[in-house]
Amino acid sequence: TFYGNELLFFGSIRLTFAHMDTAFAKVDLSGTPFSLDPFTEFQRASRGAIERISVDETRQKVHIRTDKPVNHSGDSEGFIGLKPDSLTLAYNREFSNVAQDVNLSGNTLAFNRTTANNPGYLNMGNSPTMEASDAITLEAWIRPEASLSSQPVDGIIINREGEFEIARFTDGTIRWAIAVDSPHWVWTNTGYIAKENEWIHIALVYDSNAPEPAIMTYINGNLFHAMKANGIIGDHSSAQNLDDFRIGGRQAFTTPFSGSIDEVRYWHIARSGEQIREALTDTLSADVYGIAQQGIVGYWRFDELEDLGIGGDGADDVRDFSVNGNHGDIVGDVLQGIGITGIDDG
Repeated sequence: TFYGNELLFFGSIRLTFAHMDTAFAKVDLSGTPFSLDPFTEFQRASRGAIERISVDETRQKVHIRTDKPVNHSGDSEGFIGLKPDSLTLAYNREFSNVAQDVNLSGNTLAFNRTTANNPGYLNMGNSPTMEASDAITLEAWIRPEASLSSQPVDGIIINREGEFEIARFTDGTIRWAIAVDSPHWVWTNTGYIAKENEWIHIALVYDSNAPEPAIMTYINGNLFHAMKANGIIGDHSSAQNLDDFRIGGRQAFTTPFSGSIDEVRYWHIARSGEQIREALTDTLSADVYGIAQQGIVGYWRFDELEDLGIGGDGADDVRDFSVNGNHGDIVGDVLQGIGITGIDDG
């Protein structure tokens, strides 16, 4: 039993308890979608408490053990920590697979499906309009497929080198990195496994000006993972002059995504869970993507390939519907698919 008024983040469970000096709080997490790392340590240094959290996914239980007892000398903040030496929480998981409920029509781009020797990606270049700062939302539909490479490949979904990226690693987990003060430019594992040959919608959200800043990962519109963070988004690769925004690959390393991607959106605002859910099964209207004040930086539908004068000649460019016009150029093994996406691009 927790008691106190501290905010805890582990996985995407967010627990806030009212101030109680002598009473205990009963916690009901029914209906809360979540993912937990296998091992987490929660420490309240000013109170002397150290509590370790471990997750048994098979038995669906969360174990919390007190390694160092909490200091129960109450003050204006109230007591923090566990009353007993240990605690076990049982949980049930329900997950909404939105991709099963949408009309599977329209076009997509298939990355790295014909050869392992010509890594494919979509390059939007290094326009200053693509630079991130205090808030960001990245969205994409993906359908992973088995890699054709004989070597393990951690496939990039979206990347602006040194600033932000989302990837599906070889083990299927969705991971991200954002160049903020904390957790710095390092890969963070959300714990979600994106299965091969299944469409899912991914959204990564961060607002440095929020009361409790956190980097949040939404799967099919459900908040699945959250991690405390702070600081504006910087550029870890500024000294290397690597600033390309790419889909399906990255500039610094060869880490191609294998599978299909559709309906990529890049915002300079933090979209709410409700906003993400309302718009993930349909295209955006011109009232949204045609007005800069709406906050969308880039919007790629993948409906058709055009010759927009980017890179080489021919119809191998993808239009950015936002006012910024950050059109993309196909490089390497990327083909257009028909009739297999989760979005109607018509």
